Amino acid sequence: MSQHLKYDSLEDVKKEVKVSVLALKGRFPCCVAIRGDHLPGDLEAAIRHQTTSAKMFADEAGLELISVQGKYEPWKAALLQAWRNQVVQTQRPGRKDYAARAARILPALTEASFLMHADPQQEWAANCGRGVSKVLGWLPLLSRLGAIKHSCDVAATTGRRSKRLRLGALQGEYVWMPEGPEVVLSALAKLCQAADILQAGLAKPPTTSHQWLQSYMQTYEQLLAVGAPGLTKTSPYVLPWTFRSMAVARMRAQGINRLSLTSGFSVADLMASFPDQNEWLPRLIEHLRVQAWHQGRGSARSEVSVRDLLQMLRYKGPLELFTMDLCLAGDPALASYSPAYLKQQEAQLRQAACRYLAQTGQWPHMAVALECLATTMSKANS
Repeated sequence: MSQHLKYDSLEDVKKEVKVSVLALKGRFPCCVAIRGDHLPGDLEAAIRHQTTSAKMFADEAGLELISVQGKYEPWKAALLQAWRNQVVQTQRPGRKDYAARAARILPALTEASFLMHADPQQEWAANCGRGVSKVLGWLPLLSRLGAIKHSCDVAATTGRRSKRLRLGALQGEYVWMPEGPEVVLSALAKLCQAADILQAGLAKPPTTSHQWLQSYMQTYEQLLAVGAPGLTKTSPYVLPWTFRSMAVARMRAQGINRLSLTSGFSVADLMASFPDQNEWLPRLIEHLRVQAWHQGRGSARSEVSVRDLLQMLRYKGPLELFTMDLCLAGDPALASYSPAYLKQQEAQLRQAACRYLAQTGQWPHMAVALECLATTMSKANS
């Protein structure tokens, strides 16, 4: 993506300064302050399972990738239980025997999926499925593997009598392995290859921004060569999200609490190695250039540094969580709340979030915390 403005005049540039970017600038510091040291439920779960599921991950790298991409804690717990029931007593095949490894994983994948039957997990969907539920989480994962297909999409004339499950927050009806196990086994074999690449690339978790970049770029090229479901050029968000989730979980498990921003790490490096589904980074970079041009401090080709971005948003958190915080603060559900209101209600929102954490075991998304606060205020006024 080009980092130079593509306009001929300042007026043309100013037209492209989105109100959404200006709103994000106002909301972002409030959202980060309210979150504090807490992490979204899926990332907390990934970190926790570096310990809880350590034996499973060491036994089969493919199961670590399936756990991470499954996202929600209930899925991770179901997979761990299924591994204990279905896999742990079976003989481990050779590391390069991907077909045998896939066959060993399939019973655990099946049991974990059936454990999720008729359990909507509304809290997890509300907190972690916002805007990404079609590409991230255990349902999209199972779909990419060919393990499930919505019953509406399965022809009645297939001749195969498959089991049916009610899955997800909407309790949709899904057919289990509608095209047979061969399709799933083939996808799992590629997933095992990809998991080996990720485990090798993150064997020594990064401590600096350049180490992160180097590890990501090497891993990225190798993953593209394998072409595992969800880890290809056609999945531009899932791949960097998967790397970030695994990297941060491994970092925190080894006591690495933040990356050091090293000299020469550019905004191009930042955009290349971190997930940014809504493309906040290029929009913020454009905004900084417009601002500098308008104030007579630069030109259309002025360089913007990572520190410039962080300073503009008053961000002092870990670099590896920066684009995650952009995504959380940029949620469309927050559009109707002014920065002034969020700042005014900061203490009450933290209290509401802490109550939600005590009740559900996960830190709420800001939109959920706002809903909880509105409910509390409504009860107080009734």
